[in-house]
Amino acid sequence: MAEKIFDKGYFRESTPGELYRQIEVSREDFGGGEKKLSKKTVHPFVSLCRKINSMFPSLGKNSTKFEPKYKDAVDFLDWDLTPSEFNGSVIFVFSAWLLPD
Repeated sequence: MAEKIFDKGYFRESTPGELYRQIEVSREDFGGGEKKLSKKTVHPFVSLCRKINSMFPSLGKNSTKFEPKYKDAVDFLDWDLTPSEFNGSVIFVFSAWLLPD
């Protein structure tokens, strides 16, 4: 099969420049240019959870995974939050609410 193609002279008549000139690519494939580097902003709730977890790491130490409804929410919001950070902050806020003034 390959011999038939080469025997007919399809590739002998074309130069590499002519072959590459026929390739067309849209600019969308390459992202449309350079993007400015920026730091991802952290949501205030995520900051609160991390702060509580840094002060009281033992509150969320037994948390290995999210409940399905919380996992869906965290994934949808694209938060970089661990189960221990989330569950520890929930325990902290609930216990702080129970304490009398």
